[in-house]
Amino acid sequence: MLDIPAVLPLPMDNVQYEKGSVMMKATLIFGVFFALFGSAMATTTWTVTTNRDSGPQSLRSILERAGDGDRVVFALRAGEENISLTSALSVEGKSIHIDGRNRNMDAKRIVTLQVRIPGQSPYRVFHLNPGHERTVRLEHLILRGGDVSGVADNAFGGVVFLERDGNLQLTGCTVRDGRAREGGGIYAGGRFHRGRLTLRECDIFGNEAVAEGGIAAGGGVYVSFGWTVIHSTLIYENAARSHSGGIVIFNAGGTISNSAIVGNTLLSGASSEGSFTGPLLNFVRSRFRGEKIVASVHTRNHVVLPRVDMGMISSGRKERLHTPFPLAARVHAGITAVVDTP
Repeated sequence: MLDIPAVLPLPMDNVQYEKGSVMMKATLIFGVFFALFGSAMATTTWTVTTNRDSGPQSLRSILERAGDGDRVVFALRAGEENISLTSALSVEGKSIHIDGRNRNMDAKRIVTLQVRIPGQSPYRVFHLNPGHERTVRLEHLILRGGDVSGVADNAFGGVVFLERDGNLQLTGCTVRDGRAREGGGIYAGGRFHRGRLTLRECDIFGNEAVAEGGIAAGGGVYVSFGWTVIHSTLIYENAARSHSGGIVIFNAGGTISNSAIVGNTLLSGASSEGSFTGPLLNFVRSRFRGEKIVASVHTRNHVVLPRVDMGMISSGRKERLHTPFPLAARVHAGITAVVDTP
């Protein structure tokens, strides 16, 4: 800008130049601001186009390159919706959203992510450590885990392991075939965990908590500290060696609604649904038979409905492999019953 004494009249062309300078400065400042902060607010949608476990446009490659808050979708050829993993997929230090509906099939087929030999390969599907106040969202996926029960330093979560802080949301997902010391299907938390686990319209079945020596609990789900929200979800036909074949909620609060925790056992064959210890647990229109309840438990709408028909659940499980939304209809039709406390 020209340094012109105030006592001198400003020619018209100089006035125009001054205004132009102001506009240029404003544009420059906005550009710098966007470069510094705009890129942080922008998100990218990545598309997986191959069911290979590595290479360009593979899920593993995209998860490594994706930024905080990015979204991942699938456009796979018909019949290629199964991705076999050679090691766990990792998400660390960022929020991510993975939608498993295959766009090439008008979202009528959902993607399966599985270890090489479900129930046997010594690794899980997801190892997640998104960080404080960050969230991993998994939607419309079939997740088939491995056996991590013998992993010396990390025998938790045979399908999905959420480590320390951070949030995990599963919607319309199937979690099955995992084996671990705690949380055969899903393990969320730890001593310093302050995050949230959310399950909506999910099927958790066919998982086991096993270990040689020590406690093996929470065949389907194990939550330690933090907060838990479970809605319109079935946790069934899981097993544990020590206790709580279905679920363990340890020192954690939360809400379980429109859900059923049924048909879970000990490996010995005895019925074993779950244990709940925490500061506050709300059970709304759900059914379970708890082994241990040490909490401020609130129940609402506890009118007994017909008992859960396990044959109907088994039939629904087969449907879940092909379409992501059978559960909500079953729950709304009144198949689940409400709280069944000892």
